[in-house]
Amino acid sequence: MKAFPYIFNEGLVKGLRRFSLNPRNEQTLVECHNAMPCEEGLRPHEVVLSLDSDSVTWEEDIVYGYSENSLWVTGYNALYALGLGDTTDRCLFSETSGVWDSISGNGNNASLAIKSDGTLWGAGYGLYGCLNSGSIVTLIIFTQIGTDTDWAKVKGSNVGGLQVLAIKTDGSLWVTGYNSHGQLGLGDTTNRLSFVQVGSGTDWAEVGVGNCDSYAIKTDGTLWSTGWNNYGQLGQGDEVEVTSFTQVGVGTTWSKVAAGSSHTIVTKTDGTLWSTGLGGSGRLGLGDTSDRNTFEQAGVATDWDKIACGDSHSFAINTSKELWGTGLNGNGQLGMGATSSVDEFTQIGSGLWDEIASGRVHALGISSTGGLWSTGYNHKGQLGLGDQVQRTEFTRVGSISWAKISCGSYNSLALVGS
Repeated sequence: MKAFPYIFNEGLVKGLRRFSLNPRNEQTLVECHNAMPCEEGLRPHEVVLSLDSDSVTWEEDIVYGYSENSLWVTGYNALYALGLGDTTDRCLFSETSGVWDSISGNGNNASLAIKSDGTLWGAGYGLYGCLNSGSIVTLIIFTQIGTDTDWAKVKGSNVGGLQVLAIKTDGSLWVTGYNSHGQLGLGDTTNRLSFVQVGSGTDWAEVGVGNCDSYAIKTDGTLWSTGWNNYGQLGQGDEVEVTSFTQVGVGTTWSKVAAGSSHTIVTKTDGTLWSTGLGGSGRLGLGDTSDRNTFEQAGVATDWDKIACGDSHSFAINTSKELWGTGLNGNGQLGMGATSSVDEFTQIGSGLWDEIASGRVHALGISSTGGLWSTGYNHKGQLGLGDQVQRTEFTRVGSISWAKISCGSYNSLALVGS
């Protein structure tokens, strides 16, 4: 989106004003967006009521409206992970260039994204090869990685891990980055500086990335895990580390997987929810704080749809679009309006939700009407609310519609879309 070249300062901190089309009702709005660091600026998407489109002039080639699938970022940026060309943290969502299809935060240091043409891009510090650049590099803006045009999904860690898993359109699984505990699943503990294919299979469908552990689901519904297993998070019935992707049990109905720092939750095709690993603070949602080393069903519900894990907490959305959470809540990361932890999945408010994503101790959600909401720890501005104030309940970010979200440890990424 091109910026409307009008700077105004009437008792407010000077900011950049833009015209845009509201994607819901196509009404022209004049909005303000701060061009400076958040501590000096305005709230995002604040409508400037004293101006309207008839009171000013503009250049004919200015584009009005937010670009569909444009990428916006906020939060920790000391290692260029936001891809904005500098190391200044942001407290407001800032737009990057390009049109994107898939996004993923990766710890504190990097971000990854796939464009609609199937190319893979990255920004930040490629420690241990987590940016697949063939070396440890720093990319200050989103830069294309390699020349392949068949990337379908990419997933980094939102809880501090430094490995990356990706699936290509042919169903092959590729890994790169840190491998101290065999989390790349390649049969060794050697780090990789660029993507290496896992085996020769072309039947991989879903991936999950924890701290030093990784997960993948095949098209036949089998679940596979590898890496660190100190609390039984691999679900293999023990606490033994493995360095190759190993099938979890004999089940063939696994559907989705999400991983925290030392715990894992999964759903089955029958809508049931299962968890394993470290049970501290109730993150497994099993009604206690005990560890598990095999997957155990959480509750009796059979309508679970989408899942996400933070460092020590878990989220799930059911088919009725209700949002539920469990685990550590000391920074309000569950969005329940308090800071008490819970050990069973508990409904969060009464709203309806389409998407949920979590960082280590913050979370983003997209409501059923397309609104973006955030809650939890906010010391780096990762909530995108224009400040560094912690929130204990989900708070609306701006006024436009969003399509996809992802979190790094202390930063956030979101795609605009109807």
